[in-house]
Amino acid sequence: MGWQPQPRPSWVTKLNLVGANRGSPANFVSLDEASLIEAAQAATGLADFGGDEWREPFRLLIGDLDELAELTLAGRIMARSELVRSLMVRLQMADVERQHPEILDQPVDAPIFITGMGRTGTSILFELLAEDPSLRAPMAWELRYPSPPPETATRDRDPRIAMATADTGMWTEITPEFLAIHETHPDGPDEDSSGQIHEFTSPVWTATHRAPNYEAWLQGSGMTQAFRFHRRLLQHLQWRDPGQWILKAPSHMSCLPSLFAEYPDARVIMTHRDPVKVLASTANMLSTLRWQRSDRVDHEEIAQTIGFGYPILLDMVIQQRDSGEVPGDRFFDVRFADLMQDHLATIRSLYDQLGMELSEETAGRMRSYVENRPKGRHGASNYRFEHMGLDLDATRAMFAGYMERFDVPEEDV
Repeated sequence: MGWQPQPRPSWVTKLNLVGANRGSPANFVSLDEASLIEAAQAATGLADFGGDEWREPFRLLIGDLDELAELTLAGRIMARSELVRSLMVRLQMADVERQHPEILDQPVDAPIFITGMGRTGTSILFELLAEDPSLRAPMAWELRYPSPPPETATRDRDPRIAMATADTGMWTEITPEFLAIHETHPDGPDEDSSGQIHEFTSPVWTATHRAPNYEAWLQGSGMTQAFRFHRRLLQHLQWRDPGQWILKAPSHMSCLPSLFAEYPDARVIMTHRDPVKVLASTANMLSTLRWQRSDRVDHEEIAQTIGFGYPILLDMVIQQRDSGEVPGDRFFDVRFADLMQDHLATIRSLYDQLGMELSEETAGRMRSYVENRPKGRHGASNYRFEHMGLDLDATRAMFAGYMERFDVPEEDV
C-alpha cells in the first residue's frame, strides 16, 4: 500500500474539522505579513528588525505557506506561532546589539561541523561530542530563544528551557509517532538549521511545509545569507557563555562552499551509511512532518525527490572535495557501522585525527549517555524501502561510486 500516515489524536482531528467546516483555516489564522510583523512588535515593544535582507525569503515563505502548503487549522496555528517567534527573536537580537555592539566583534574560531545524510548517525555523534566539557554545543532552547544571550552560570536552569519544551512538545502531541523517528530534548544539543529559521533561511521550513517557491530561492542563493546569520547567532550565544563550537546539520552537506566561505578555518566531520537504508527513513520522517501540518502529503513526490536527489548530492560533495572547491584536508569521515559497533573506539579515532584529547572522564560521560538512551525506547518507526516506489537494483547502482569511495557496507532493507 505504500506509506500511510498514523491516525491523528482525536483533539487534533476535531480542531482541523473546525477549520475545514468554516470555509477555510485561513479564516481563523492569518499569515499576512503585516499581521505577523505587528504581532511580533506588539509582543516585544520593539520595532527594528536589524536590516532588511531577511524580508525577501520571509515574503516568499509566507506566500507559499498561505497559498500552497494547504495547511490544516493546527498547521496554520503552528506556522503563525513559529513565524512570530522568529520575528520576535530578530527584534530582540537587534536590540541587544544596539546596547552591546561588541557582540559582533567576537571571532568564531575553528568551529567543528558534523554533517552527512540524515539518519546516518549525525545526531548520536553530535550528542556524544556535546558531552565533552571542552566543546560548546548550542542547546535547542537557546537556538529557539537566543536573546538575551545565555549565561554560563544560569544555563542549566534558564526559564527558556520550559518555553522550548512547550514548543517541541506540541510536535509530538500532534504526531506522537514523531518521537520514535527523531527525539529532541529542549535542554540538549540541536542542529544549526533550528537557529537559521530566524533569518528565514532554513531547510526546517521546507521539511515541515510544502513551499516550492521558497525552496527554489533557498537552493539558489539562500545559504550564503544563512551562514552570515549563523555566525551572528553564535556570537550572541558565546558572548556570556564561550567555548569551542561543535555544530551539526545534515543540510550543511548541500552547501559546503557557503559554509567554508563564512568559516574558512572550519573542520567538517562527515558521516556515511548505506544510502538505500537512509532513503526510506528520510522519506518517512519528511512525510510525517508534512502530515503534522497538512492533509496533503505526497509521499511519492518526496520519495522521488530524495531518491534521485541524494545520488547527485553525494557525487557533488565528492567532486567538491577532490577538486579543491572545498578544502578536502578539513574533512574527517565516520562510518555509521563503526559508530554503532563501538561508539568510544570510533570517537577515540576521530579525536586522534582532529588532534584532540579524549579524557577518561569525558569517555565515561559518553558511555553513560549511551547506556541511558537505549535504542527503541520510544517505540519503532514503521518504514520500508518498498514504500518508496523505487527499483532497488537501479537505486543501488546510482550510489555505487559513493559506497566504494567511503567503503560503506551494504545493509539489509
